[in-house]
Amino acid sequence: MENTLNIQILSLYNTPFTTEHLLHLIKDAFKERKDAGLNYVCLSMTHEDFVKELDNSVPIVAYNKYNNTLCGCSILKLCKDKNGQYYGVEKHTSVLPMYKNQGLGSKLIKRVIEIAKKYECKYLLCSTAKSATSAIKVHKKNGYKIVGLASYKNTNYYSYKFRLNIYPSTNKNYYFRKLYFIKSVIKTILLYQKDGSFTTIHKWINKYSK
Repeated sequence: MENTLNIQILSLYNTPFTTEHLLHLIKDAFKERKDAGLNYVCLSMTHEDFVKELDNSVPIVAYNKYNNTLCGCSILKLCKDKNGQYYGVEKHTSVLPMYKNQGLGSKLIKRVIEIAKKYECKYLLCSTAKSATSAIKVHKKNGYKIVGLASYKNTNYYSYKFRLNIYPSTNKNYYFRKLYFIKSVIKTILLYQKDGSFTTIHKWINKYSK
């Protein structure tokens, strides 16, 4: 087990590392998911696609200054809703296997929340596979609430959708969240396969609604 006392969390652009290093880190961190049979989109992402994804984003890295290596990362994607209000999407939070179970995932998420506050984001969103128990646990521990179910293209699993309210919102209400979650689960399972493709019911609705 590595010592996390030497680890700093910095903007990628304040380190000697490049976007190629960052993508390599993410793929190494999620290799265990691949070995478990999960088709994470980031595992097949090209560097060109990754750079495009970094537009309007703040990439942060956990950097071990003792041995000059990357240990983990997270990316805050800055978005605007229809009212022009900023919100954030936390993406690709990753920790290399040798640094897991030392609280590094929580530190990365906390830093993302701090940055989101500086940009006056109203809330944060993220998603992860239903079977990714460690990722689910660390997000719930840091204030995220499961609010829905989703299916994404080029995957082979359903994902939980998370939300963390930075400022007060009706979505903070327990019963509101429960109703929204139930609606989301029913809609997703009825209309979408695990790989994001349409179910027979979805095709039938489209056919007879025209």
